[in-house]
Amino acid sequence: MKLHTLELEGFGPFRDAQRIDFDAYSADGIFLISGRTGAGKSSILDGVSFALFGMLARYEGGGDKRIRSDHCSPEDRTRVCLEFTAGTRRLRVSRVPEYERPAKRGGGMTTETARAELEEFRDGEWVGVAAGLRNVGIAIDEIVGLNAQQFHQVILLAQNKFSRFLLAAPGERKSLLRTLFDSSRFSDYATALAERAKAARQSIAHLTVEAETLLGRAEALAVENELGEVVDGSARRPALDAVFQRAQYRHDVAARELDAADARLVAVREAHRNATEAARRRADLTRARGELAKAESAAEALDADRARRDRARAADSLRAVVAAAEEAEALCRRAERAAETTRASWAALTPDPSVDPAHRAQDLTGQIALWESARAQEEQLTALDAEHAHLAAAVSAAHERLRALTVSQNARDEERRTLTATYARVAEVAARREAVSAAHALAETRADAAQTAAALEQQCTAATQDYLAATEVARAHREVVAHLIRRRFAGFAGELATQLVTGEACAVCGSTEHPAPAPPADDEVTEDAIAEAERARDDAGEQEQAAGRHAADLRQALSSAQARADGLGVAEAIAARDTHAALLREVEAATTQRDVAAARIEALDAEDADAAADRAAQDAEITRIRETLIEVTSTRDEMRRAITTARGDFPTVQARVDHARLERDAAHAAHDAEAECTRARAAQKTAQAARDEAISASDFADAEAVAAALLSPDELSALVEDISSRHERVVSARARTLELELAVVGDDPNVDVDAHEAAVAEADATRLRAVRAERDAAHLVAQIGAHLADADAVLASVTERAEDAEALQRLADSVAGRAPNTLRMDLETFVLAAELEEIVAAANSRLGEMSLGRYQLRHTDALAAHGAASGLGLDVCDAHTGAHRAPQSLSGGETFLASLALALGLAEVVTARAGGIRLDTLFIDEGFGSLDGETLERAMETLDELRSGGRTVGVISHVDAMKEMIPAQLRVEVGPGGISAVRQEASADAARG
Repeated sequence: MKLHTLELEGFGPFRDAQRIDFDAYSADGIFLISGRTGAGKSSILDGVSFALFGMLARYEGGGDKRIRSDHCSPEDRTRVCLEFTAGTRRLRVSRVPEYERPAKRGGGMTTETARAELEEFRDGEWVGVAAGLRNVGIAIDEIVGLNAQQFHQVILLAQNKFSRFLLAAPGERKSLLRTLFDSSRFSDYATALAERAKAARQSIAHLTVEAETLLGRAEALAVENELGEVVDGSARRPALDAVFQRAQYRHDVAARELDAADARLVAVREAHRNATEAARRRADLTRARGELAKAESAAEALDADRARRDRARAADSLRAVVAAAEEAEALCRRAERAAETTRASWAALTPDPSVDPAHRAQDLTGQIALWESARAQEEQLTALDAEHAHLAAAVSAAHERLRALTVSQNARDEERRTLTATYARVAEVAARREAVSAAHALAETRADAAQTAAALEQQCTAATQDYLAATEVARAHREVVAHLIRRRFAGFAGELATQLVTGEACAVCGSTEHPAPAPPADDEVTEDAIAEAERARDDAGEQEQAAGRHAADLRQALSSAQARADGLGVAEAIAARDTHAALLREVEAATTQRDVAAARIEALDAEDADAAADRAAQDAEITRIRETLIEVTSTRDEMRRAITTARGDFPTVQARVDHARLERDAAHAAHDAEAECTRARAAQKTAQAARDEAISASDFADAEAVAAALLSPDELSALVEDISSRHERVVSARARTLELELAVVGDDPNVDVDAHEAAVAEADATRLRAVRAERDAAHLVAQIGAHLADADAVLASVTERAEDAEALQRLADSVAGRAPNTLRMDLETFVLAAELEEIVAAANSRLGEMSLGRYQLRHTDALAAHGAASGLGLDVCDAHTGAHRAPQSLSGGETFLASLALALGLAEVVTARAGGIRLDTLFIDEGFGSLDGETLERAMETLDELRSGGRTVGVISHVDAMKEMIPAQLRVEVGPGGISAVRQEASADAARG
């Protein structure tokens, strides 16, 4: 990852926009960020951290983040933009924090919402990748590959955190390593193992209770069924086995009794079945003898039915000729009646009934053809009359519309004269509208400004008093801080003396002897007290600045409002505004009247044009209608003459045609009926002769005898079937009676069926009792056996699981750092200890060089005191004394060197764990002031080695010697009012390059 540019505006001490080009230092590889104390050197690192992660490098949790510059006025904006490269992608991230700014509408202040945006440079332009705080945060984590904590440990080595990792207690060091290497999953493993061990113990306890419950159930069954008594101790299980055997014996006895009952029931049922069959056969024989007697008594009736059947069959052969003669007689009678009826109908319609109907029908057909033409004209005449009336009415309506057009034209002419006069009167007043409107707007502005100025005068007075009061409070807090610092310095010697330990080096002079330590001060001032006073001072200073800015803003607003009011008072300005408002309303009313009159005159002109077109159209329409009316009148008169001729004495031509058609149809019917009557008489004679000839050749005397013997086909078929059925019943009854008489030979005539049924019922009841006894015994055996088998299985499972649970508990205790773990090191600590060993190894390669081989760091897993967790300790090996000592015993400069080496080692390991991310930019904030010249040179040599491979290192320091060592510099300078600005200076070689 390589940083290119950083833009800051309204951020920290930088009010104005600043742009830092890190690429300018690429040739040098290392550059110095310099400036006096408080100028804002560390704020550059804060800007990088805020751009990427939305948080500052020097603050954690809810600390004072100081993002927006205190030098900003309400209108100034705050913004941070960082351009960097990750892998092959060139990216730009911009962030704006939440702050108060003036509202664009309505006055007052509003909150500027925090926002973020991430862009990527593609194909010569910046393209959006993500927007919004959450989306940008997710994208940055994926692209950079480090979280904020890791970034501050490997890229931004921030002020006040530099030596934290070296001097931290094992517990704090574990928390830091857990964040950097995300080892919480190993802690989760330990928790999961503990939960599994607990679950295993609970499972064994549950299974033991379950086994006891099963054995108790078996004992309860034994007592309930009188199979034995409850026995405790070691004899409990054998006693239950004996109970089970007695239950099995009881079941065997019940099974044998059930088999005997089954055999007895089978034998009794067989005897009952035989007795029942014999009784049924005797009953069947009695019924068969009765049916045979009944069938034989009906023999005489059967002979009469057979004679009737034969005579019906003979008559059926004459059925056709008799029926044909009867049908011919009926047809002849119907033809004679039809001829009489049709002749009478035709006589009622014709004027001369003596004429032949056929000839009259032929004459009428010719006349009807002539009258049909006149009938069609009669139908058209009604339509012509309606059309004639419609045309006459249309002529009258057209004349009426012409009169209405004349009246409308006169009314429009009168309205036009009135509107023209009105337009001329109001046009002159409406012409002054723009001038009156401008004067009214100016009067409104002056009135609003005068009212605003009156309100601001009181606010300015109150704000000035608040500012004076805040100034006094801030001055008092500054005096308190100065007083506490003087007392703190005065008590330093006594405070250092309380930390001296006999035999250990003094942190000031290095002596191991302390003959005359300074006494502690009676009223000691702590760092916390000074920090609290400084926070109160800063808060008071901010309130003073805010009050001053508020008073200045009010004074500026008052001056602006007075200028806009143009020296007018509130009452005078309001009166002028009201006067101009009344004049403006008068002008606007005149303008409205003028526009309305002009629009109406234009509409009247359009209406005149439309009326002229309507008049011309009406004249043409009247001419066309009159021509059509003349033509329709001529046609109507000709039709009336033709219709009168064709109608004759009838009311209409249609009536005459309808009467002629009725008469013609009646003539045709009379002629046809007479011909049909002649044909029916001839057919009747022929059919009667054939009937008489057939009867004379048969056994029947006449047609009446044939009719009496005839049966319908259904009746004859039923009679034949009945005769056959009665004959078969006689034959069947004789055969069945003979069969049953043979079957009862040998049967006991006195068999007792009821006795056999009683024996079956008794045997069935005995078997049912045996079945219940066997079922209960089998169920008891199954229950006791199942309880004992389940109890044995559960106890076997308890034995098997107890070994697994014990092993699992030992593993959980070991992973959690409890016995048998003699190192008292949990799994997560063990994993982090391996990471710490790699970090120490990487750090020692640089610490040895910077300390000329004197110091080496050592990871120790020695047991901590008082049972505390172990495994993440650090010792310093001093080659001069061969002793191992705590990092806290190092001097300030030695602590810096060890911290720098450890931070660089930590950076290497974290980078490797993050997927081998290449870190091309590194920042180190302060600490070089504690080094002597020789040690400073060795530290610089180590930093110089970091430039290999194109890496750029930024060092923050105010040490003068470093300004000479590092020609490439980024200066942070403080201008008037404490506002900072940056100035870049590359080395001479880089500038020439």
